[in-house]
Amino acid sequence: MGTGFSILDTAGSIANFNDLSGSGATGSELTAAGAKVGEGVGSTLMNAGVIASAVPGGQLVGAGMVATGAVVWLGSKATGAIARRWKGSVKETAKSMWNGAKDKASNAISKVKGWFS
Repeated sequence: MGTGFSILDTAGSIANFNDLSGSGATGSELTAAGAKVGEGVGSTLMNAGVIASAVPGGQLVGAGMVATGAVVWLGSKATGAIARRWKGSVKETAKSMWNGAKDKASNAISKVKGWFS
């Protein structure tokens, strides 16, 4: 069932990417949309790998599909996260992401401290 949903999600992502590519979207928007396609492909491979693992003799193939899907999904997820936060240069993007992570960590620590006050 998860495989079917992954296929539908991937198809929707491909359609969205095609719509964006003809609309004059920015490079970071196209990269984020392409990464979403990669996430769907990775998810589809992982779900199909689980099914393949259930077939007698398919365990090795299924494990390979799951591992490959995980690598594709993780790489696409990271690429999409960077593309959505792109600030024009690697240095500015990294600085912005670092500051955002620090702020989130600080807020989380403050919230936990508040539970015990």
